[in-house]
Amino acid sequence: MKRRLYTLFVPVVFTVGYCLSINSIKAQVLDTPKDIVYLFTGDAAFDVRITDVTADKVLLKDDKGKVSGFTRSNVLMAFSQQGNFLIINELSTDLDSARRQVKAFLAAPLRSDGNDYLIIANPLSVKAARIVVDNNNIVNYKTPEGNSASINKNELLAILYRDGRHKLLKSPGEVAPLLAEVRPDLENGGKPIVKPNPDPAPPIVDSIATVAENKGNLLVLTDDEKEKYQESSLHRLDDFIVAVNTVTDRNRSNDEKDRAINDALKLFADGATIEVNSVKNPNPRPVSLKNYLNRLRVLPYRKTTVEWYEVNFVENLTPTADGLYEGTIAGEQRFTAQGANGRTVYSDVTRKNVRVRLSSYDKTIDGKASTRWHILLGNIKINVEN
Repeated sequence: MKRRLYTLFVPVVFTVGYCLSINSIKAQVLDTPKDIVYLFTGDAAFDVRITDVTADKVLLKDDKGKVSGFTRSNVLMAFSQQGNFLIINELSTDLDSARRQVKAFLAAPLRSDGNDYLIIANPLSVKAARIVVDNNNIVNYKTPEGNSASINKNELLAILYRDGRHKLLKSPGEVAPLLAEVRPDLENGGKPIVKPNPDPAPPIVDSIATVAENKGNLLVLTDDEKEKYQESSLHRLDDFIVAVNTVTDRNRSNDEKDRAINDALKLFADGATIEVNSVKNPNPRPVSLKNYLNRLRVLPYRKTTVEWYEVNFVENLTPTADGLYEGTIAGEQRFTAQGANGRTVYSDVTRKNVRVRLSSYDKTIDGKASTRWHILLGNIKINVEN
C-alpha cells in the first residue's frame, strides 16, 4: 500500500531575514526590570516596548522615541518592566481585538502577590516561590507555606521574578509557546487550573463492526479485518496531518488552531510523544504531543511543504498479551520551508515510524451487541537506521 500525505515533523531550525534599526543584544538578565522584546533570531532588544500593531506588523518604540515596524512573524514575545509578557502569536487576527490585547499588556501592573515563579520544564508546570539563593546552578527558595526547597536550573525553562525581572533558561523560541500554555496557572498564583471532567467523548473508531473469534478470552481479528483497520489507521494519520497544517497556517485564527490541537490530541494515546531533532542537535529527543503542537504555532516560515511518500505498515497489526493489537507505520518525509522572500531556506528528507494501537470495546445497538475497535496513534520516532 503506497500513500502520500502531509507529515508532522518540522525542523527546529529556521532562518529569518530582518533589518534591526534598534540596538539588539543577546538575551541576558539585567539588574533592574526593563522592557524587552524577543525576536525570532533569539536576540533581545532592551529598553524597547510594543506600542501598537497593524494587520501584519508590530510597532516597537525604543528609549529614544524611535518607532520601528516589524512583521509579526519576526517578533516572538515581549516582557514589560512590570514582568508581564505578551506572546505575539497569541494576538488576534482581528485588528481591534489585537490592539486591545496590546493595550491590556501595557497597562497590566506589577504582580502584587510577592511571589517569584519557577517555570518547570518536565512536566510543564509552575511553582510559586520566594527565592533566597539564585546562583549559576541552583535556586534555593521558600514555598508559600514557608518550607525550604531547591531546584537545579537545568530543570527550568524560565524564572519570573517578583520585581518584574525574568530569566530565560532555554531558547526564547522554546520558552514562548510554553509560557502561553502555563499562563492560566500563573494567573492562578501558580496553582494548576482544575477543569471539570467533560462528558467522555465517543471513541474515535472505524465504522467496522466485527464478530471476532474469541480464543482464550482474547479477541482475534481476521486478516480481512486487520487490513481494513490498517487502512483506517492511515486515515487517522491523515487527520493528524490536517491538524498540523492548520496549526502552522498563518491564515488560520487562534481559535481554529486551538481546535486543531484538541482534535489532534484525541487521535493519540495518552502520553504519546514525538521525536524531534535539529541541525545543531541531531540526536532525536522526545517531546510531548501538546508541547510539540504549541511549538509549531510560532514557526516563522512563510510557507511549508511537508509530504510523506511510500507510507505503509512495516509491522502489521498483531495481537499483544493484554488483548490489544499494535503495529507500525513508516514513511519517507520530504520537508521544505520558504522564507520571507519566497526562497527555500530549509529542506530535509528523513524516515519516520508511527506506532498504532487498537483496543476493543463492546457496543450495543437495538439490543444487539457487537465488538468494535478504538484506533489510537502512539509515539512517533525518527528512524535512525535509515
